[in-house]
Amino acid sequence: MKKVILTLVIILISISLNAKNRDKLTFLNGKTYYGKVKRIKNCRIKFKTFGSIFIIPSDSVYSVEFEDPFSNFLSKDGEELSGSEKCMRGTMDAEAFHGKGGFHFTMGVLFGPFAVIGAAVANPTPDKGKDTYMMSENREIFMDPMYMMCYKKKAKRKNVGNAAIGWGAGVLFLIIIAGSSG
Repeated sequence: MKKVILTLVIILISISLNAKNRDKLTFLNGKTYYGKVKRIKNCRIKFKTFGSIFIIPSDSVYSVEFEDPFSNFLSKDGEELSGSEKCMRGTMDAEAFHGKGGFHFTMGVLFGPFAVIGAAVANPTPDKGKDTYMMSENREIFMDPMYMMCYKKKAKRKNVGNAAIGWGAGVLFLIIIAGSSG
């Protein structure tokens, strides 16, 4: 009797442990499998069931039901981003969203080389740029050192370039004025 009860307890424990975080994958032909969705990327689903991992094209899947709809893979594909991916995201955010281009151009026109030096020693961050903070989808990695280094590098180049163009425009404006009055 003790062996039967012990066996039933072990079976119930193993079933309850396996039932935890089980996702349901239903194919177009109606077959249903339970397992764990590991990643959804490039129209493919990485699915683990019965100890094996399968990569399934999403066009053959009718539906996916998640046991935990707030699992990590939905936001990060279940994997940590590599340093190069973080760097690329920082560079793209600085290019797309880092503002103050007109400000640096105007400072270049008014203050010339001092504006260029000021832009070169500045410390641009995504937190200081309201557009970056509001529009970027990478807020969760803003404080990552690799992301921040690449963001600052691209934003500085952009600011220094705008200040230098403003300085050149200011000098050109002065030359035109001096040439027309003489």
